Parts: sequence; structure tokens; C-alpha cells
Amino acid sequence: MRATIYLFLLCGVLGNLAMCGQPSATTPSPDQAAVAFYQWYVQEIDKAHIPMSSSLEQMKQYVSAPLLKKLQPGKRAEGPDADYLLKAQDTLEDWGTHVAASPAKITGNKSQTIVTLGATSESKRRLTVDLIQEDGKWKISSVSLANKLE
Repeated sequence: MRATIYLFLLCGVLGNLAMCGQPSATTPSPDQAAVAFYQWYVQEIDKAHIPMSSSLEQMKQYVSAPLLKKLQPGKRAEGPDADYLLKAQDTLEDWGTHVAASPAKITGNKSQTIVTLGATSESKRRLTVDLIQEDGKWKISSVSLANKLE
């Protein structure tokens, strides 16, 4: 009887070890993570918050450590008025409520998705968002303007 219990416990431990470093079934996909980030981020900006200073812990949930380091005040190459994550100086009214992403292309621990902010042809902004797996989550590692044809 004890041998059966030990075998059962050993199988449980080995099963858990096999899953170490793997995203859980509830981990959002890269495109879901990007949409969640942009919905939150644009709404924060619309409230006149500066997420890099007022919500740094929340930023760490969505943005990779190397990119966060680059985004620190004084280290940005975008200029003082440009937002690297939006590739814009300001937000438009419908960006926080209309965020969509294409299905992510995943290669190992890297992925890419196209995020579209806005609902109208006048307000739409398309971003190519690269993500990496960090701490078992998909996090943004770079952002660029998407080509019109993508």
C-alpha cells in the first residue's frame, strides 16, 4: 500500500516538474496579452496618468524587462513628446475602447501580432508588436508602425 502511495506522489512531483517553465493553460496568448495591455495603457494615458511612473508594477506585467529599461525617462530615443508604445504623441478618442489584434505568429519564445487601435479609417493606428516569453508570460519586447499591407 505504501509503495502505491509513494508511486502516486512521485508521479505527481515528476508531472509538476515537467510543467516547470511552461505557460499554464490560463496564460493569455500573445495577441490576448497585447490587447489587454493596450486597453489598459491607453485608458491610463487618457486619464492623464504616466504609466511608467504611476503604474510601473502594472507595466512590468506587460512589458519585457529590457524594453522597460529602454523606456526609462531620459533613455528614450523617441523624443520627449512621442510615446514609443503607441508610436504617437497623443491618443485618439476611440483607441482605448477599440483594440484588436491579429492571431500571433509564434516561433519558440517569440511572437508577433498586429495591434489595431481605433474603429474608423481616420482613427486607426496599426502597430507591429513583438513579444517574448518572460516569467511564463508574453510581454512586449518592441513596437513599430505596421505596414499598410500587413
